[in-house]
Amino acid sequence: MLANPKHIFTEATKFRILVVMFKHYTLENNGISMLANTSSGSFQQLLGNIIVYQPDLKYLDESLKSILESFVSNQNSRLFCALADLFEWYRAGMSYNILQLTTKHINSIFKRPPYEERPYTHELTYAQRLIMIYHVLNCEPWETLVNAYDSLYRKMYNRSWPNKSKFLRSEGDGTS
Repeated sequence: MLANPKHIFTEATKFRILVVMFKHYTLENNGISMLANTSSGSFQQLLGNIIVYQPDLKYLDESLKSILESFVSNQNSRLFCALADLFEWYRAGMSYNILQLTTKHINSIFKRPPYEERPYTHELTYAQRLIMIYHVLNCEPWETLVNAYDSLYRKMYNRSWPNKSKFLRSEGDGTS
């Protein structure tokens, strides 16, 4: 087994996996659980696509299945479920408290603006990649999520979120 299995995927493959997850999430109202099921057609299709883009991974066979399943499950809970919980909280009028672990995941998503380089590595965080995917594929819900996080930040810290504009497409990446 590999020392750190998450490093087997290239940057391009990580983006591809997140795009597929994003499409399952938005089109099927968090249908990612099907994608994490190794016997589902969606999982098998994703696995096949990864091997097309990274043929050197074919030798991993069953190990690749468990690595991909773990990757999809982790990103689902850390990113997509956290954003769904934030959205639901915001839509419900911020009338209840968000779970501490969910808040931790939400804070990590909004920790680093999408187009900011980390000082110790040039690799993007998964959250940064997901934000870029939102910017390209469906920016309107992203703006709602940014507003929701701004409200959560105000509730937690009793002040405005200073980095809000960095997470909006028009400000964050130089586009309008």
